[in-house]
Amino acid sequence: MKINILVSGTYGDIIPHIALARGLQSAGHDVKIAAGENFKNLVERYNIKFYGTSSDYERVMKTDR
Repeated sequence: MKINILVSGTYGDIIPHIALARGLQSAGHDVKIAAGENFKNLVERYNIKFYGTSSDYERVMKTDR
């Protein structure tokens, strides 16, 4: 089965989804995570397919506004 996981948020939000994706891969599924481009290296480090989105909540949280 092909599974796409959409994650929006910060580092703490994406880590559980990486664990979920790895478990699904172990069960034989084809998994891709869609998240902010700032997480590309992190996701790919775990051999999970990645699709970048334009959201970067970590950058937003670091701004004064």
